[in-house]
Amino acid sequence: KRFADGRQRDYNPGLTVVNPGGNEMKKTVLIPALLLSSLLALGGCGGGGAKVESTVNATTMGQELQDLEESYKKGLLTEEEYKQARKAILKRYQ
Repeated sequence: KRFADGRQRDYNPGLTVVNPGGNEMKKTVLIPALLLSSLLALGGCGGGGAKVESTVNATTMGQELQDLEESYKKGLLTEEEYKQARKAILKRYQ
């Protein structure tokens, strides 16, 4: 690259700094180190505050039906509630 005052700069993949006196000082910055530092700086931001949760249900259909029946026998559910819940459980496992 040729500057307006006639100086010429050879290609350098690093960073070139020109001081006010017109002398060219070359500082080579390793690209991988620069990328790594950028990634580390951005990596600490936590993804913009997004909270990700995952829930795993380890209960089987049989266990759910047994728990439902037990609740019905204890009088915690009406017959209609029991039938609706049972139907929902069976549908979920189809």
